[in-house]
Amino acid sequence: MLVGQEFDKLEDGYTEKIRRWVPHYDELIRSLVTGLPNDFEPQTTLDLGAGNGNSTFAVRQRFPEVDVVLVDASAKMIASCAERFGTSDAFTYVEKYMQELSFMPKTFDLVVAGLSLHHLLEADKQGLFSRVYEWLRPGGRFLACDIFVDTKDEQNHQQALAEWERIAREQGSSDEDWQYLMEHYAEYDHPDSFDDQMKWLRESGFPQVSIAFSRGYFGTIQAIKPMD
Repeated sequence: MLVGQEFDKLEDGYTEKIRRWVPHYDELIRSLVTGLPNDFEPQTTLDLGAGNGNSTFAVRQRFPEVDVVLVDASAKMIASCAERFGTSDAFTYVEKYMQELSFMPKTFDLVVAGLSLHHLLEADKQGLFSRVYEWLRPGGRFLACDIFVDTKDEQNHQQALAEWERIAREQGSSDEDWQYLMEHYAEYDHPDSFDDQMKWLRESGFPQVSIAFSRGYFGTIQAIKPMD
């Protein structure tokens, strides 16, 4: 089953589920905007892997007038976003995989990815980072919150999974929840470390790359495109 179809099954009650399953979920989503400077005023935003729109909601709370393009591979998630935000010209809904996207250069001021990049393989992340750099206007920012794990280091990998399980259970996840999460993880998830992803962002052209927020193996990276 493709990951878009998998998320079709998760759409009903998604936010309630994800708050049980993902450590620090609300903090992670808020971190996509809380660290942005007061003089940063985006006109257009791209939401990569929008899900049911929680990242877009956070962006619009901070920037009520910003136009948003929401992208997700799940038809049901995109329909949920359209129901949530409506059909005004401020919102554009795109049912596609991130790897399939194409936009004109210098289209967006802000690009966000809320817990979506871990569905991409290493080469697909690198390719996406290069395209995001092109899509951003000078001075634009890319922020992605996610799980960051060096899966090539088995000890590090197992420590990350143990921390995830501990916190997920503290947040109300059941045995059935954890079994599902590990089956989903084995089938669809391809996390990479903070260091690797920051290196790939720099190689894509971003001179300023930093960790904007971190809680153990979960956090947010920020990359800034220089002014012309």
